[in-house]
Amino acid sequence: MHYYIKTFPLLDQTLLLFKEEEILQVIPEFSSEEKKNLEARENYKYNYSPAVEKLIREFSQYFQGVRKKFTSNFTIKGTDFAQSVYQKLLLVDYGECISYGELAREAGYPGAARAVGQVLTKNKLPILLPCHRVIKAEGSLGGYKWGQELKKQLLQLEKKQESK
Repeated sequence: MHYYIKTFPLLDQTLLLFKEEEILQVIPEFSSEEKKNLEARENYKYNYSPAVEKLIREFSQYFQGVRKKFTSNFTIKGTDFAQSVYQKLLLVDYGECISYGELAREAGYPGAARAVGQVLTKNKLPILLPCHRVIKAEGSLGGYKWGQELKKQLLQLEKKQESK
């Protein structure tokens, strides 16, 4: 098995982790120790496949504020409920936010705001599946698996680019 990783300058903890052509995870908080452990594996590679290169390019453009939508292919895994939540989440535009309750209604599960929150905590593809755009009904940030500060930074990045 080959792993491909890439970090980005804006959020130097953000890391893409790939196995062959499949995205395994986008990890916003990745310690230097964990990265060192990955790099120590004998099958760790820096030469990326064309599909991985494309996604790296798209992430770089996103962090530069140039890209608002990802066109790279990725597989969304999860239960039927999770799949419907993620599919509706993909429709939330760059720079926009939706509440947990609104996302539950859009996914066809009114009243399932907490269940939506639980699905989002299992999101292994943050930014691609933009769970940072989901906020509480009264407008506060709500939770984020990688911390409210990172959620705030991502929302500010998108708002900043939208106002240009």
